[in-house]
Amino acid sequence: MASSLDDSDNKTAQIRSIYSTVLEAQPSCLEWSKEWPDICVVGTYDLTESAEQQRGSQSRRGGIMTFRWNGKSLCEQTTQRAVSSSSAVLDLHFSPHRQQRSDSAAEILAVARSTGGVDVYHMNGDNLIDMKRLEKIQVCNPSILVLSLAWHPSPQKPTVLALSLSDGKVSLIDYGKKPCVIHTLQAHPLEAWTISWSCKTDALGRHNLYSGGDDSGLGVLSADQLDLGYSTDMVDDQASGFQVITRLNTKLHGAGVTAILPLVSQNDPIQEILLTGSYDEYVRVLAINMQGVWKVLAEKRLGGGVWRLKVISKSHVASHESGSKTSYYVLASCMHAGTRVLEICSHAMDSWTIKIISAFEEHESMNYGSDSSDYGLLKNSPKRNQVPVVVASTSFYDRKLCIWSILI
Repeated sequence: MASSLDDSDNKTAQIRSIYSTVLEAQPSCLEWSKEWPDICVVGTYDLTESAEQQRGSQSRRGGIMTFRWNGKSLCEQTTQRAVSSSSAVLDLHFSPHRQQRSDSAAEILAVARSTGGVDVYHMNGDNLIDMKRLEKIQVCNPSILVLSLAWHPSPQKPTVLALSLSDGKVSLIDYGKKPCVIHTLQAHPLEAWTISWSCKTDALGRHNLYSGGDDSGLGVLSADQLDLGYSTDMVDDQASGFQVITRLNTKLHGAGVTAILPLVSQNDPIQEILLTGSYDEYVRVLAINMQGVWKVLAEKRLGGGVWRLKVISKSHVASHESGSKTSYYVLASCMHAGTRVLEICSHAMDSWTIKIISAFEEHESMNYGSDSSDYGLLKNSPKRNQVPVVVASTSFYDRKLCIWSILI
C-alpha cells in the first residue's frame, strides 16, 4: 500500500481545460444530467462578510445554476437563485428512477439546503426555464446544514432519500408519503459529511446505508434497522428509541470520512466493496463482510482531501489465463489539489489496485465538485478502444468552472 505519492504518480498526465468561466457565486457541487448529457447543474454557496461575522445566525445564501454545453462553451439557461436565495446548496443529485417522472422528457432533482431542508425540483430538458419545485421538506432545525443526500437505489422506493447532517445525524425521508416520513438518528458525534446506499441487498432485497463523519468514523446502518423508519409518519431518534449506528469504525481513516462510493464487484460476491475518501488525502478500497468486519484492500494518497468520488465508467474483462479483471474509472475531487482520474482494479478476491491516470490542476482553490458526462466531445477517438468523456469541475473561492475531456 502506498504511503505517499510515488514516481509513477509524478508522471501522471496533466490535463488542460478546453473551456473555463468565472461564476457569479461560489460553486459547492455539480452534476450532469443523464437524460440530457449536455445539461449541467451547479449548486452555489455564497460566503459573505455578514455570514462570517454573524457566527450565531444562519445567513448563508446560494442557488441553482443550469448550463447547456454545446461542444465549445457553456450557456447559462436559468438561475434559480430567486427561488431559494435564503439558503445555500450543499449537494444535489438527479433521481435514477424514471417511473417517478411525470413525462419522459423530465428529470427530478433533489437539493440539500443549509437551512435543514431538502427541495425536489422537476426539470424539463426541452424547457429549462420552466423549473418547478415539487417539494420543500423541512427535515430539522434551520440552524443545521444538510451536507449530503442520496436517492434510494430501489425502483420500488423512488421518493426515499438519505441525508447526512451537520450535527452528526442521518435522516431518512419519504416525501411520497403524506405527511412526509422523516426518521432521524445520531450517527456521529461530529459532522456527518457523507451518506451512501449499498450496492448489495440482503435476502429481502434491502440495502444497507453507509455514513462518513468528521470523527474519522465510517458507520453502517443495517437493513433490519432501516425498516423501523417506516412504522410511523414522524419519528425522531429520541421519541422512537431507535438504536444509533452500532457498527462505527474510527480506525480505518486518519481524518474525517468525506466520500463513500460502493462498488459492484464480480470477484467479491459476499463482501461489500467501498471506495472511500478522507481529509487525510487518501482513497481506500475497503471490504466489509456479513459479520461487519472491515479490511483495507488498497489505498493511495492523492495529495489533497478527497471530498467527492464519482464513477466515470466500468469495464470487465474475463480471461482464462489471467482470470477476470474489473476496472472502475473514478473522478476524485481533491479540494486544494484539484481533480484526479483514478483507475481502480479488481483482479481477484481481496486483490485491488489504485492508479492515478491523470490530473486536472488548473483550479486555484478548493475543488468540491466534479462530474463526467456522456456528451460526445470528440467525433473521432484516436484510439478505437477508448471513449471520449467530458468532465466539468469547479473551484470554490475563485468561482471557476472548467470543462475538460479524457479518453477512457
